[in-house]
Amino acid sequence: MSLPAADAERESAVAEPGWESYPRHLYPYKQLIAYENGLMRFDHLDFALVQFFDISCSGFSFLIRGLPRGENIVAQLGQKPNLLLVRARVANVAPREHEGAWMMLVHCNVIGRWEDPRF
Repeated sequence: MSLPAADAERESAVAEPGWESYPRHLYPYKQLIAYENGLMRFDHLDFALVQFFDISCSGFSFLIRGLPRGENIVAQLGQKPNLLLVRARVANVAPREHEGAWMMLVHCNVIGRWEDPRF
């Protein structure tokens, strides 16, 4: 019995160096991210809605216009009341065409959970 063929979108994300250690799954949802500001505190206004691309047990990727504003981010995954906040570090940035426009695909490695009782 042969395995099903991987689709081209998933295959291209896995093919980048350092990203083949865990299976990645398409995650076509919009989620909130914030760049760490050095204060270790965030306000709702610090978060921006971005289009996520894929996710795995070790990280995720999302699409933005331009380059990331920092190396460390906090991402809100899911919806209230089941909201998970994770800290992640940018590992790779690559240009990618998405819906007819060029954007940056930002790959991040999760480095831990973020605990904030306000969210």
